[in-house]
Amino acid sequence: MLHKYLVGSYAPYVDQALLTDTTFQTPIFAVVAGLLALGLLYIGLTTLVSDRLFSIPGIVLASILMTVAIWMEKVLFVYEGLVHPTNPPLTNLYPHGIYDPTIVELVITMGSVVLAALLFAIATKIIPMVELDTEVNE
Repeated sequence: MLHKYLVGSYAPYVDQALLTDTTFQTPIFAVVAGLLALGLLYIGLTTLVSDRLFSIPGIVLASILMTVAIWMEKVLFVYEGLVHPTNPPLTNLYPHGIYDPTIVELVITMGSVVLAALLFAIATKIIPMVELDTEVNE
């Protein structure tokens, strides 16, 4: 993810420069960067500084923070591309900077998250998460 922002801010194409600058100025980008930094900081501290900092709940929390941050960044990527269209056919749909997601798009996004959680819950119910004993008592 970092490489996209380095390329977009160091030597971007004309259209890419506008998208990168807009992304950096979006308030949600600070949240994304903060969540990623917190997750990486915890993992780095447990790896490099001390093994005493390691805990399963801490690693789970760090992975959840980073997953949420990456999901938010992907939503931001799609949203910024729609707000600042650079290529047809998006440039012909609406004026520059006027896109707002409809309620249908928001419900579809939330539905996909809920569906993924449901499928994961079903998979954990069907597939045993603990090792089964292979001995048969006769």
